[in-house]
Amino acid sequence: MNRVFVILGVLLIVFSVGCNTAGEMVDDVISMPIAEDVASTSLTFRVTPMSVRSPAVGQQFTVNVDIALGENVAGYQVSLAFDATALRYVSRSNGDYLPPGAFVVPTGNVVDRVLLSAQALAGTSDGDGTLATVTFEVVAVKRSSLQLSGAITTDFNGETTSAAVEHAEVVP
Repeated sequence: MNRVFVILGVLLIVFSVGCNTAGEMVDDVISMPIAEDVASTSLTFRVTPMSVRSPAVGQQFTVNVDIALGENVAGYQVSLAFDATALRYVSRSNGDYLPPGAFVVPTGNVVDRVLLSAQALAGTSDGDGTLATVTFEVVAVKRSSLQLSGAITTDFNGETTSAAVEHAEVVP
C-alpha cells in the first residue's frame, strides 16, 4: 500500500512541476545543476542520433531520448529544448526502457521545449534503452540544436538521481 502512495506522490510532483495551472509548460522545470560533461561511466541521457540531416520544410523526423547506465529506474524527467524557428514539436511516444504500462505525463503546450516524463507503475529498469521517441516537423531548414536539461531518474522510494546529458544537432 505504501508503494502505491509513493508512486502516486511521485506522479503528482512530476506533473505539478511540469505544468502550470493553465496547462502550459513552465520554463524552469527543474533548477538543479546538471553535470553535462561527465565520463561515459555515469548515468547519461542522450539524444540519438546525435546529428540529424534536416529533411525538407513540412517533412517530419524523429529522435530518441536514450538512457545509459540506469540503475533501479522507476521514472524519469527531462526537458528537450529546440529552435522553434526551425522545428515544430509534433508528438512523443514512450520508449521501451521502463516496464510495460508506465504512466506518461502529458506534455502540455509546447513552444520551444518539451517535458518528457514517465513513471512505472510496477517494476524498475536497469542498463541502457530508449526513454522516449520525439517527432518534429521542419519549419525552416537550418542548423539548430536539440538540448536536454534537468535530466533525473527516480526510484520507487522517490529518491532522484541527476544524469549527465548529451545533446544533438540538426544540420541543413
